[in-house]
Amino acid sequence: MKTIADLIATARRDVLKDDKGTDNERLWKEASLLNFAYEAIAEACARVPLLKRISHVAVVANTAEYKINNAIRQINLAKLDSVTYELQQTTFERLSIDCGSAWRTRKGTPTHYVKRGNKITLFPMPIANDTLVISSSNNFIYPPETKATPPDVTFNFAEDIDEKYHAGLMNWIAYKCFQFPEDIELTNHARAFDHLKLFNEEFGIKHTALHEQFDHETPMYAVVKSRPRRNRIR
Repeated sequence: MKTIADLIATARRDVLKDDKGTDNERLWKEASLLNFAYEAIAEACARVPLLKRISHVAVVANTAEYKINNAIRQINLAKLDSVTYELQQTTFERLSIDCGSAWRTRKGTPTHYVKRGNKITLFPMPIANDTLVISSSNNFIYPPETKATPPDVTFNFAEDIDEKYHAGLMNWIAYKCFQFPEDIELTNHARAFDHLKLFNEEFGIKHTALHEQFDHETPMYAVVKSRPRRNRIR
């Protein structure tokens, strides 16, 4: 499937059996299926790292904290243009334990970063202008007002979402169609949850916000009590 329109058409034909007649004559409107298709992509990307992105942040001397795209779910790699090594992820708590309160004013070439929400903090504070390159797994976000076009203008369905996952996305569309139909007579909870089960088997169960925060913002070596002293930040 090349486009989201292809995904919708295939779901309507093969899963919903609702591809005859005009849009007004069909059981599910095109606008509803478009919304469900975008939801399917968003739900899939929230469970597995399907949407990969490279972003750049202009680093300014004597400035440690920077805003990053709020769609970034997990940073896979962070590196400054001026160095050959990858920056290591840490936490504010780990920095305080290893370096004391002075970590906030320490300056040098950054070796670590802290991700907290949609902000990234470099440690030590950079002493020169640079460019931070971030390779990340992103959430798929679309405007809640219209849900018509994704805000990420670089998004290309065929290129960004591997074709092997396209059939799985149709299960979310079917789940929403039978669980929340425009016509209440089309409600079929059993069939809806069958499709939801298939979607979860393909992409996994959606994690809680607590799990997301711990998994993506807390590196494993930041668990202080269970790690040897050789992992201390110098």
